[in-house]
Amino acid sequence: MLRSGMKEKPNGQWEMAPERDFGNDVWVDSCPLKIRFPKLYRINRQLNWSVAEMFEVDWELDLRRNLGPEELAELSEMQEVLEVVQITEDDDKLVWALEPSGKFSSKSLYRLMVNPGEV
Repeated sequence: MLRSGMKEKPNGQWEMAPERDFGNDVWVDSCPLKIRFPKLYRINRQLNWSVAEMFEVDWELDLRRNLGPEELAELSEMQEVLEVVQITEDDDKLVWALEPSGKFSSKSLYRLMVNPGEV
């Protein structure tokens, strides 16, 4: 069984896959791009491209048709999100957004569960 964003090692353990899926994985912000920009995702031909592949083409989407006003607004917002992305050779790492240190704590999770929307 393959898990999204994971790959199985020969010893049966799982590790992070080296390439993130541009539209399906959470790699920028807090949700997949296909959720944040659904109108663009529906007409994009590069559905399973990796982040690295999209970076190589300067984030240019290969769209099935011309864009309407709502899709143009989504494209503009997506371009703003992507223009600040920096691609490095470093391994991906998980960051717990509820703590300044980026490390998980049950205390911060409890605060979120007791007071949703307040961190």
